[in-house]
Amino acid sequence: MDEIRILLVEDSPADARLIEELLSEGKRERVRLEWARRLDEARRKATSGGVDLVLLDLSLPDSRGIGTYELMREANSHLPVIVLTGLDDEELALRAVRQGAQDYLVKDQVNAGLLERAIRYAIERQQIQRELHNLNADLEQRVAERTQQLSVAYEQLAQANGELRELDRLKSAFIAVTSHELRTPLMVINGTLSVIRAKLGDSRPDLMRMLEASVRASKKLERIIVGTHKINQKGEYRERFLRKPAHMADLVQQVVNEVMPFVELRQQRLSVGVARDLPLVKVDPDKIRDVLVNLLMNAIKFTPNGGALEVCARMSRPDQMEICVSDNGVGITEEDKPNIFDEFFSTFRVQHHSSGEYEFEKRGIGLGLALVKNFVHMHGGDISVESAPGKGSAFYFTLPVQAESEPFLAQEEAS
Repeated sequence: MDEIRILLVEDSPADARLIEELLSEGKRERVRLEWARRLDEARRKATSGGVDLVLLDLSLPDSRGIGTYELMREANSHLPVIVLTGLDDEELALRAVRQGAQDYLVKDQVNAGLLERAIRYAIERQQIQRELHNLNADLEQRVAERTQQLSVAYEQLAQANGELRELDRLKSAFIAVTSHELRTPLMVINGTLSVIRAKLGDSRPDLMRMLEASVRASKKLERIIVGTHKINQKGEYRERFLRKPAHMADLVQQVVNEVMPFVELRQQRLSVGVARDLPLVKVDPDKIRDVLVNLLMNAIKFTPNGGALEVCARMSRPDQMEICVSDNGVGITEEDKPNIFDEFFSTFRVQHHSSGEYEFEKRGIGLGLALVKNFVHMHGGDISVESAPGKGSAFYFTLPVQAESEPFLAQEEAS
């Protein structure tokens, strides 16, 4: 930017001269300053263009308080605003920042360097926010267009086939196509965010925090797409269901290693009670690992910081192994238990639905336990839960154990 055009909205000539002098001392940026003593004059200038940033005093002859900022933002919502305040108005300035102002400066404490940095950072933050807004708007437009196309396809198929069977097929088609189509714009967003993050480096922690929030939201969308795709493909999973002999202790240890970083972040304790002398089980290792990962990640999320988790395995019958994942977390209500393994079931508490992978009580869209149930049933086992609110939960699933006299096959296709 060759020259920064600044609109100073200040009714005090002395304060205006101070700001002008501080700007003239700046060494890195060339500025052109316009001065407005009243809000109505400032709003006209902001609306007509030719302004890159506003330095705004909240106490003016024709407006006072937070309404001053609100009216300025109403005139031009794209302009970055830095609030100028006195020591006794600092809380008011913070309110303006929470409502969208880029920064605030205390008049008696500002110097040339601080003012120059605040102006530069405010303009850069506003530009990045605008870029992220445009990316989100583009994604929303693509999703809306694809949703409209799928809606038309839905109507055409519904007319050609029987109601219940056709509705089920359309649900699968919708999920498959939507998952596929969302991946392309998601790749663009992830790539753009990676580029921005690389360019920022470690020099801009304030912008990096904003960027990391966008990265987390993008990762959540990716997890939803993958989970939905898995549920949709459960029939295909049966066709690719490959079983081979495995030690349960090895599978559990692999999963424990995978989730341990999240356990440590939450300062929880994870106990493992799986004997090495348990007999081999014939399973699809990837699917059993998925079962254990889902159960342990749920235990992590629904157990407070510092809580206790446990995974153990034992022979419940000579021909059956029982694996248990338990915690001392928030537990499950009696009302929710009958539906806990249903697809897309999740106790709907809006404040807990977010992008978190391991944060306390963060919920997804209700695919994890549905996958767990499907994978356990594919092995000929069963799954159940014991839980009470405030006393934690224990999920038990069983796997059939082959008699030692029966030969193991390298792979088996499930019926």
